[in-house]
Amino acid sequence: MGTKASDDMRAELKAEIGSIEPLDEVEREHIADVLAWIDSDAELCRLEKPATPPKHLVSYFVLVDDDHVLLVDHKMRSSGCRQVDMSSLANFRAALWRASFEKSLESN
Repeated sequence: MGTKASDDMRAELKAEIGSIEPLDEVEREHIADVLAWIDSDAELCRLEKPATPPKHLVSYFVLVDDDHVLLVDHKMRSSGCRQVDMSSLANFRAALWRASFEKSLESN
């Protein structure tokens, strides 16, 4: 089995998530839910495939080329590529976080 997330990791995650300005009440609720989950001392990382625990962090990587980013849906490799304009890093980061969080909600 895995190891519980460290206090430092939880603090870093909370700082990153807490820095996101919600665009509406639903997003505000999602952020509050994630922050409460981090505070709950639940396991944050996947221990076993496909989803143990059911709510867990997922790691992705982003390919950056000048002002463009290539996002690939790991479950739809053949059709999940999307190019994103990175003219505003703050907007891009929030959009990427939203997309990842919405994916996690779909799988729960």
